[in-house]
Amino acid sequence: MAYFLKLFLRHFYRNKGFSIINVAGLSIGMAVSILILLYVFHELSYDNFIKNVDNKYRIHTIFDLPADRMTGDRTNGELVNRILQEVPDAINAVCVIRETPYVSYRDKLFLEDQLDVIFSNPGILDFFNIDIIAGNPESVFDDPFSVIMSRKKAAKYFGGDDPIGKTLTMNDEHLFKVTGIFRDYPENSHFQPGMIIPAESYLKMNKLTSLKGYGNSFVTYVELNENTDTDSLCRKLEEATYSFIPPQVLENLEVKITHYLQPVRKIHLYGSTSFFGNKKTTGRMLYIYVFSAIAIFILLLACINFMNLSTAKFANRAREVGLRKITGASRGSLIRQFLGESLITSFISLFTALVIAELLLPTFNTLIDKNLSLSFSMNFRIMAGLLVLGLLVGILAGSYPALFLTSFKPLDVMRGKFKTGVSGKMFRWPLVIFQFVIALILTSCTIVIYSQMHFIKEKDLGFSKDNLLLVSLNNSDIRRDSKTFINDLDKIPGIISTSITNHKPGISTSWYGDYEFEDHEEEEFPSFPTVFIDEDFTTTLGLSVIKGRNLSQEFGTDSLSALINESMARLLGWENPIGKTYTDINRDHSRTRYTVVGVIRDFHMESLHSEIKPMLFREDIQKRYCLIKISHENTKQTMTAIENVWHQISPSKPINYQYLTESFDSEYRSENKFASIIVYFTVFAIFISCLGIIGLVSYITASRTKEIGVRKVLGSTTLDILRLISSDFMKMILIALVISIPVAWYIMNWWLENFAYSVKISIWMFVLTGAVAMAIALISTSVQAIRAALKNPIESLRYE
Repeated sequence: MAYFLKLFLRHFYRNKGFSIINVAGLSIGMAVSILILLYVFHELSYDNFIKNVDNKYRIHTIFDLPADRMTGDRTNGELVNRILQEVPDAINAVCVIRETPYVSYRDKLFLEDQLDVIFSNPGILDFFNIDIIAGNPESVFDDPFSVIMSRKKAAKYFGGDDPIGKTLTMNDEHLFKVTGIFRDYPENSHFQPGMIIPAESYLKMNKLTSLKGYGNSFVTYVELNENTDTDSLCRKLEEATYSFIPPQVLENLEVKITHYLQPVRKIHLYGSTSFFGNKKTTGRMLYIYVFSAIAIFILLLACINFMNLSTAKFANRAREVGLRKITGASRGSLIRQFLGESLITSFISLFTALVIAELLLPTFNTLIDKNLSLSFSMNFRIMAGLLVLGLLVGILAGSYPALFLTSFKPLDVMRGKFKTGVSGKMFRWPLVIFQFVIALILTSCTIVIYSQMHFIKEKDLGFSKDNLLLVSLNNSDIRRDSKTFINDLDKIPGIISTSITNHKPGISTSWYGDYEFEDHEEEEFPSFPTVFIDEDFTTTLGLSVIKGRNLSQEFGTDSLSALINESMARLLGWENPIGKTYTDINRDHSRTRYTVVGVIRDFHMESLHSEIKPMLFREDIQKRYCLIKISHENTKQTMTAIENVWHQISPSKPINYQYLTESFDSEYRSENKFASIIVYFTVFAIFISCLGIIGLVSYITASRTKEIGVRKVLGSTTLDILRLISSDFMKMILIALVISIPVAWYIMNWWLENFAYSVKISIWMFVLTGAVAMAIALISTSVQAIRAALKNPIESLRYE
């Protein structure tokens, strides 16, 4: 080993430039791989710590309507009791519903996030292995109005005081005693509770006799025995769900209800269609595949650089190999020497890569919205993975040079009869082309992704979301006195218009009504998304009523009037929809007839992932959000005035608002993160490729020094020499571009299928990619080529 190390150091010192390029390329490639390795391990570890997780599932419900399909993780709250009573294979079952309460302790008031406060049955403690660190685990839920909270939440409410026995007030009327504190739940879980409250209190707070009558608002989990017949279980669940629906509603309900069980282990990565989805903890298996592939390719780029430069420098070590063979060295010992040098280079690069990865980790964590760390002592898999990475890179990068350098006969080498030009090119050029193909694919994908994100940003949504404020009316005081709230807001000079609605623009519409339409059979179009609005909704959003009129209080019948969008009119085949009627079938089996008074031009009520749906708009008592259009001027004073109006009606509760642009932007959070990460990876791939080009150009200019001198004597200009050296690289880029275009087109066309509205992949994107690649390659080659071209031809002719 000491002998190999001595030879390595000697070779490293004699070829400092090539050695530094090798180490730099491998280090950057391995640093990127380490970061992705951390990310992949983290994503794959979600919920693995839960005991018996392979037998735990979340129940999903599918509603197949004649005109649509709704899928989500919501079930009826009573389903959990039916499972516990009637399913022998069920070890445990829990139901969860989340709320957004106002919580106060003494003079402190908190507005909790919807993902923080949950109501559930006691089985949740065992199901999710919740570790009670203060309080009695056996009795924390004995009182329906008890609450247990995480250690982090307790610190927020009580500071350093002992929380056990303290009383919290929710929504100004319900008192809850703190009976337990549980250890903060790990970050790598889809389940992130802050406070857990018995579901029994939820019944009492909402004056319910059972959870059955509260509809599909709960998330239900079940733990099963091994080898349970899940198909049979799902059929039982479907029978139970049908039994929860009132007979008079079921009689006219044109819907097929089915269930499926999603393993808890797969919730995070396999695209949850959750109505309660926590966007921050919802991952995608697609990203695991994409980032892993990128890590492999970037690592291959670095290894290709190593192999190219090693074989390119063959002439410099050929006589060394020949002499050692003549003095008795076997080919096997020479292979071990070169592999040993490669492994030493690999592990030096690995150490350097760890330093680079540690420096890049804060930026990488910001990009992926995680909190990863290189704490090797806490993760044996990471350590093992890095050691395997070092070995694989060393063997992969050194195998071909070792075999290639030891394959020639010693006498041929000593006599100078070995040939490296053609055979070397036959090996090196395809590898360089492969490098360019990877770099060009990443560059093309980056251009398409950013074109799509720009398209989303600039797309005409059919309304103006600029300076539009969305205020959550999760406050009984405001809802009770909403007219006063709106009237006082309208008096503020900086407010242009206000409106109250039940829907938050930018997300999927969750309210579907059962309807019968004029001129259509009862079962033809039974269910459509419905948005409840007031007469100022169209003005506040800047919508166009293209037929008929808007809703208006001037018409006393507008409580039974409605608007539809263009898509609805087209679907129903109503060329003149004004005056047409439809009947709403209420839950109590009663019927209410509405008259269409206007048609709204199609606009994007949801994100661009979804096509514009046929929709209905009508007045209703539901008041969940207030839309406020504010002036561009004196925004700060306007916001202060809005808060003052709020606190005049509800002085003890904070206002919760966001700009509508933020609401829409949040729908593309994962795509924006994906785009940013791809850009970084593309930069690294290009940088590694450039290192390889610089190394090869250095070798080419050195090996053709005499030729360049002769050409200079015969009258060649600096530009001619530059063209001579860079022409091969330009040809390789053109070949790589031809190969990369169909691959990049296929990948991006597949990615764009996630959007109902997207850019068209155009040839200019690939022309731009080729131009960028040629410019980078030309810059990379020009420095060495110009230096060789400017060298005195007399010195060049004396070379060697």
